[in-house]
Amino acid sequence: METHTDVFLLTLVTTTVLRGLGAGIITGVELITLPARRRIGLVRYAQFARAHYKGGGVKVYAGITVLGALLTILLSIAAFLLGKPAAQTRCIMVSLMATILGFVGTGGAFPAMQRLWQASDGDEALLADLLDRFARWGVFSAIWHVVAFVMLVAAL
Repeated sequence: METHTDVFLLTLVTTTVLRGLGAGIITGVELITLPARRRIGLVRYAQFARAHYKGGGVKVYAGITVLGALLTILLSIAAFLLGKPAAQTRCIMVSLMATILGFVGTGGAFPAMQRLWQASDGDEALLADLLDRFARWGVFSAIWHVVAFVMLVAAL
């Protein structure tokens, strides 16, 4: 029993750290990167976004977020199987639901970014539409990834 508790706690701490990193990265994008659009202009921001989001940092973020999501699923199952306290199990389940919603946001943002990679700088209306869509879905995603992290902190 002691070993299950230790493994569960270690997994919960690891998952919380990963979800915190992922939530911090996406929140940083929303709070720091997106406002730069207004300061540097639409076309220059589109060029920056193409370079930024094709870079290695996005792959690191995806890895952290996907691993955190998989561990959240594992924690959800383990909380039930190990009979963890109801409050802790609820927090983990809310984190899982928030994780799913965070990925819904990512699913809405990523296609806009993919289209931006192909879009011409000469079509400013299309650039604005794609960047607006990316920002809306990105904010939605960031909110839910932060909720997922906070709920894991509460589960600790």
